[in-house]
Amino acid sequence: MITLLLFDINLIDDIMTNQLQSHISLERRTKAMKYHFMEDKKRCICSERLIQYYLQTYAGIEDKIDYGYNKFGKPFLMKYPNIHFNISHSGDWVIIGFSNHIIGVDIERVQKYEKEIANYCFTKIEKDYLYSAGESEYLNRFVEIWTLKESYIKYIGKGLSIDMRSFSIDLKHGLVIAQNKIQKDLRFKHFRFRDYYISLCMKRECDISLKVLSASEMMNLLK
Repeated sequence: MITLLLFDINLIDDIMTNQLQSHISLERRTKAMKYHFMEDKKRCICSERLIQYYLQTYAGIEDKIDYGYNKFGKPFLMKYPNIHFNISHSGDWVIIGFSNHIIGVDIERVQKYEKEIANYCFTKIEKDYLYSAGESEYLNRFVEIWTLKESYIKYIGKGLSIDMRSFSIDLKHGLVIAQNKIQKDLRFKHFRFRDYYISLCMKRECDISLKVLSASEMMNLLK
């Protein structure tokens, strides 16, 4: 089972954000205070609140969060290494995927992107799929490809050290091709969520549960 928790940062004002900030880890609080824009601060704070919500509601754990990091900077829970999570945010939304196996999650808003990005980041297989679409479908396909590629990069946990053109997403067959080999042990899911796309990369097929938290659910954690 993969559990996806989402939260719209517009649901909390500055006062609520500051209240939430006082109930997160010192590490995350210090990071949040460095942001200049309130929207970035909200994303940072709400990310940890979603982790706390999952631990309390789904795992029955009420404990402070201690992060560890792999050598590429991907975070994990020091005390609970079998609870895997992955964070993504775009525009108004923060999303975190949780599972008992490694996952990669990405969310992106469907909006206009410079076409040069595709030439720089996409492989021939991906560009053939992209450019075979009509004008009305072009943006959807662009974001499909982008989020699937990001979910794969986040799954393997190597971040920006991975060349975006070093692997291909074959959307027709739901496969990733890396180092000229089909990665048969990986599975992908992608779907539209309002005016966003969400993509997941995982080890095996499994059920997906999606929950959008309300402001009251986010704030009730303070009690």
